[in-house]
Amino acid sequence: MDYITQTVENIGQRIFETEIQDFSLIGWISERGIPVGAVLGAVALLMLFAGAKCRRVLFGIQGLVVGIAGGFTAGWFLGLDGMSLLGVSAAVGIVLCVLEAVFLRFGAFFFAVCTAAGSVVLLVPDPSWIVWAIGGAVGIVFGILTAVFLNPLIIPVTGIAGSVMGGAALTAFIDPSNRIVLYLSCLVLAIVGITVQYIVEYRKIARIERKRAGEIRKKKSVESEIESARSVLDIDEETETQE
Repeated sequence: MDYITQTVENIGQRIFETEIQDFSLIGWISERGIPVGAVLGAVALLMLFAGAKCRRVLFGIQGLVVGIAGGFTAGWFLGLDGMSLLGVSAAVGIVLCVLEAVFLRFGAFFFAVCTAAGSVVLLVPDPSWIVWAIGGAVGIVFGILTAVFLNPLIIPVTGIAGSVMGGAALTAFIDPSNRIVLYLSCLVLAIVGITVQYIVEYRKIARIERKRAGEIRKKKSVESEIESARSVLDIDEETETQE
């Protein structure tokens, strides 16, 4: 128990007293090496090419990660330590994970806020608190629009999130200090990912429409056959009456 308490305190001190002052996602990925980069790359590909289809899973994962980070931050500044800090972090993460996965519009709002705000902060070199504030404002606006319109904006939201994460991972291993690599990789990934998702969605809608049209034709065919049968019966009845 003492070991856990000391470990948690060391992590908190490292994060809030050193790393948070000059935190860089690209530098963080570069320092952790290929395993972390591969995991982030896999998540980025999922968001790029299957974001709309796996949206509840992505919303839940993001809720868990953000909830744990937010719970840890709040608990640290409230003076919690050890198991109590871990418990608060886990509880907030689980609650936010469930809320985002179950309530789709809430998940879409929160995901869009984090995506837009994170993108602004990442793409601006050496962001100040003003940039963070602008990123938060842009995120809130983008989040409200996504929650209201939902399906039309889910694809670009997940595409942008995947492109930013994937671009950061690529830049970390190509040239961490080269902003042009970051911008180009994010742009290319966003265009490719969003285009692919819209093509898949278009084909899905077209398949549903074809199926619906086939059902309508089948229904009309059955109705036509019934009407023809009724006509034949009417003719037979008229013939019998005349006889």
